Amino acid sequence: NLLDNVVVKYAQTGVSVSTSALTVSNSTISDNSSIGISITSASPTITGNTISSNGSYGIYMSSSSPTITGNTISNNTNSGILMDSSAPTITGNTISNNGYGIQASGSSNPAIANNTIKDNTDWAIYLYATSSGATINGNTISGAKPAIYVRGGSITSSLGWSSLNASYVVGYKQDYPATSLTTSQGATLTISPGVVAKFEQYAYLNISGSLVADGTPDKKIVFTSVKDDTYGGDTNGDGAVTTPAKGDWGGLTFASGSTNNLLDNVVMKYGGFSCNCTYGYNSNGLLQVKTSSLSITNSTISDSNSYGIYITSASPTISGNTISNNHNG
Repeated sequence: NLLDNVVVKYAQTGVSVSTSALTVSNSTISDNSSIGISITSASPTITGNTISSNGSYGIYMSSSSPTITGNTISNNTNSGILMDSSAPTITGNTISNNGYGIQASGSSNPAIANNTIKDNTDWAIYLYATSSGATINGNTISGAKPAIYVRGGSITSSLGWSSLNASYVVGYKQDYPATSLTTSQGATLTISPGVVAKFEQYAYLNISGSLVADGTPDKKIVFTSVKDDTYGGDTNGDGAVTTPAKGDWGGLTFASGSTNNLLDNVVMKYGGFSCNCTYGYNSNGLLQVKTSSLSITNSTISDSNSYGIYITSASPTISGNTISNNHNG
């Protein structure tokens, strides 16, 4: 099947795809009331198109692995691209002026490379925790929220964060009980050198599985406030309106059953949040440690609203660090 140099307009869904034997190229798919292209359990090729001004999504996919390359995806109301439990290859596109640029839910594993993602109303890339291991590199990202937002939830299988073109922003869900981000038992979150991870107010990272953040002297891994423009630029898109302060976010908590944890050449700042509010996170320290299976080395831990490191019934290794300017030492 081939759609080349066609125009599809004013339908509910412009093109519905359930086969991999389809190429959509050099076409205009616009002004449909819901979705431009909807893909279900298929791997079509979508290249060189203009996909714009659709009522919900430019491209929606479920359980699919399409190749999406060289398209202009713009002015779609909710998202340029929305996926659920899919593994698309998204390269060389211009994704602009949508609600979100790219959204990934379920256990998606997209490859997002060398795109221009700009001027979207909300986050450039929005990932569920279970999709946060997406391969993201070489993109040019700008706009109101030029970052990779990781929705609060549980990382249930091992994955890595490796984007150096945009910061990760860890979010917070005001459910009951309130949740931010957790690595579940048996799952390892590996963070590559040079990655910047920022945290919204109330957000935190709870490690029940494993965390490996192994930076280098010239590519430190950073955990800081979303208001901190020193690392990764103006991630929350407000210029100088907000500045970071002690207690902006929670911290890292290593549960008693977590194993094989490493923090080397990392920078941690502006955590230690606590409150008596219904959805608050009560932090005894920027790092709360309840396991002996943790090594903290060559790192900077500072500007906590509570302790820098708070250890309970554990014997971690703490060597060669700078621990300073914390409220309680």
